[in-house]
Amino acid sequence: MWRYQRPGFEALVLAELQRQQRCRQFCDTVLRAEGVSVPAHSCILSALSPQLSCALSTSPAPPSGQSHLLDFQAFGACTLMRLVGLLYSGEMVGEGERQKVISAATRLGIQGLVEVGKRDDKKEREVEDVVQQSTRRTGPSSAEEKRLMEWVSQRDVGVQTDALQSSEARTERKMGGEQREEEKHSP
Repeated sequence: MWRYQRPGFEALVLAELQRQQRCRQFCDTVLRAEGVSVPAHSCILSALSPQLSCALSTSPAPPSGQSHLLDFQAFGACTLMRLVGLLYSGEMVGEGERQKVISAATRLGIQGLVEVGKRDDKKEREVEDVVQQSTRRTGPSSAEEKRLMEWVSQRDVGVQTDALQSSEARTERKMGGEQREEEKHSP
């Protein structure tokens, strides 16, 4: 019997998936919250979140060349971006809104998060400011969008802050509304 192994395989796969997500390569799903759209791979989403797996597997396949659209009405844009960062890196970092992000991860069925320490990162606060400002207007200024994109590229998460183009997302699924109803009926 013979056996070969590729050293660093896990890191290589992770780095390539992050690169593809940043470049929107092979992304077949768009996640949206507060006007911020984040492309993603449905296989990553469904592998790590039972709720996203269910939503994606029960919705009809979008026409060729188009993407699923999952609209997260109950999540803020910062929360969504941190969740996507978690799905593509195994790590979530932030300042403030910690409980919102943990709660969102739990609602998506993402389990086993372990706190490894605190980090003070000025960029984390800056992206929150940019996203909050961009949701109050029709869209972010080019300078704000540049700051947001720089932060996102450092976090290995691709993002689009302008309106979705018609060819990008057709199969829309609301995420979050159902969770709110379930919370109302929970003891």
